[in-house]
Amino acid sequence: MPTGYTSAMFTHLPSRTTFIDSDRYMGEEWLGHWMAHELGHLAAGSPREDDAEKAAHEYRKTPKTSAH
Repeated sequence: MPTGYTSAMFTHLPSRTTFIDSDRYMGEEWLGHWMAHELGHLAAGSPREDDAEKAAHEYRKTPKTSAH
């Protein structure tokens, strides 16, 4: 992260890697919501937040399945 910034989760587009700060993890719902956003960055190939949110909307519409 650039000096002076903080983030619980961010995606480095060139390496197609998402980093999660485990100290700021806030549960499964939080993780699902923000992972959709980070996947949106990858899907759009864009660092722009509005592009990521547009793509994330599609991921958030996907029906949730149970691991049980």
